[in-house]
Amino acid sequence: MKLWEQPFRQIREGAKTVEVRLYDEKRRDICPGDTVIFKEVPYLQKIMYRTVARISRFGSFADLFAAYPKKALGCGDGDTAETFSAAMGKYYTDEEAKKYGVCAIELLPFSGSCEINATHARRINAHDIEIFFDGDFETGSEPGADEYTVTLGGAVLPLDLHYGHDGHVHFCRMTTLRLSDPLDCGEDAPTVKIALGGTLLEAPFEDYYKYRLVTHTGIPVRGSAALLYGMKTLERAGELVDIMLSARPDIAERMVRSGASLSIFGRGECAFHIPEHRSGYDMDMLYVEGFGGITCSITEANIWHWRRGHDGPDPEYTTRYVNENIMIHEFGHGVKIAGIDMMEDGALAEEFYMLWRHAKASGLWHDTYAISNPDEYFATLSAIWFNVMNECAGDDGWDGVRGPVNTRRELYNYDIDAYRFFAKIYPFRDLDGEWSPVPDNVHVTGLSDLPDVDMSGEEHIFPYPKPTDAGDGEHALFVHGCAAGGSTRGIFARPGEVIALIAQGTEPPVRWRASAGVLEDTNANAAEFVMPDCDAVVRADG
Repeated sequence: MKLWEQPFRQIREGAKTVEVRLYDEKRRDICPGDTVIFKEVPYLQKIMYRTVARISRFGSFADLFAAYPKKALGCGDGDTAETFSAAMGKYYTDEEAKKYGVCAIELLPFSGSCEINATHARRINAHDIEIFFDGDFETGSEPGADEYTVTLGGAVLPLDLHYGHDGHVHFCRMTTLRLSDPLDCGEDAPTVKIALGGTLLEAPFEDYYKYRLVTHTGIPVRGSAALLYGMKTLERAGELVDIMLSARPDIAERMVRSGASLSIFGRGECAFHIPEHRSGYDMDMLYVEGFGGITCSITEANIWHWRRGHDGPDPEYTTRYVNENIMIHEFGHGVKIAGIDMMEDGALAEEFYMLWRHAKASGLWHDTYAISNPDEYFATLSAIWFNVMNECAGDDGWDGVRGPVNTRRELYNYDIDAYRFFAKIYPFRDLDGEWSPVPDNVHVTGLSDLPDVDMSGEEHIFPYPKPTDAGDGEHALFVHGCAAGGSTRGIFARPGEVIALIAQGTEPPVRWRASAGVLEDTNANAAEFVMPDCDAVVRADG
């Protein structure tokens, strides 16, 4: 049976001992002593077993509510028969309840044994072995690494007990072990044997990556056997990679030297099936459609933009991100981490980190995932640059994850310095085919709507000087975006310091004193200006 997080947790902790369902065909087969397997939705990876003590039928949810203590049903003290019936009405209609009746399944802790057997195994690379099972273990009850013995030619092969979770990773009825020492791969790769209790399995070598290619820019792209379009999917992903890197062969070269790659997983798989990601397995992150880093990953469905109702090979295999190209986002992480951050002189990386600090201090991208750290800022703006980023759900607010700025044109008008920086990284173009520009329905109130300008290839120097320590007689002079009746950005000062703001072509300067983030007026006629918190201080002589 499937349960949402709260009732799953209540049953696991013993706070809820009665599960309520319709008394339909499935439930009529339940008898006392049966074992019930509960799986937590939506990812169905958390498992627990309970024994049925008794099953009782009632004419309505209200009658059932009256027959049990509230706590046993997982209800609070303030719940009534009416609120309980209304809550169950979210899952079952009145017509269904009248047709079948309802039932209370009384549960006991599981004290029996559920026989789950290892069925087959394979070695997927030089180090990693997969063992598959015919059933689901209760969360945390699968065999540990110390219960396996791996041998080759009679010799025991040591396992890496620091791998994953105490030496193993288990999900999707599969356990992965890691050998301490590598074995050969290829046609003559040896077959190892695995002993688990009384079960002995052979694990021949079978490369997890069935498909491989190298893009024109030199990036390896690899795909699992679960890909529905096989090499065609890799070729499409390679096209997107080459578009992203077409303006900067030096960044592409640096990424290749850093070992950057893109891995694609297919139907029935999650991002943790990628061998390079497994050791960091986190049950709460199963929803992601890819990861970024040296090894970037993405689901095949997102590459092809398979949405509900698509005419691809499996209409039920879709991307959750109907208006967001996650591949551009995740590979954007790789462009930064394996490319820009690894470049020898460090100038481009330093320029970008100053850009992010300035945007954060200026209050740009507030209440979004993008501004949370430099890596997400880069990846999110990469998707925006190519017009394949989703926007907030409504009005021009910022919803905690996304905002209304989701196109290159809006980026030009909202964060011009970021626009100038990314114009040096990416080509001035959109993607093609299935990933033409996504909808842009939400706009920032008061934001100008000038057409964006092709600045690609320009050697624009980021305008903010490097942070330095303040000296005697120094005060901040640089101001960006200051206009009458508008906002002022880029002013950095410590409390007590005096700042002179000089409007172009006018005298005398307006003087301000910084005090706890607020610039206090030292002139009688100047308007108040509230300065955001910042982690960089700009200084200039004069």
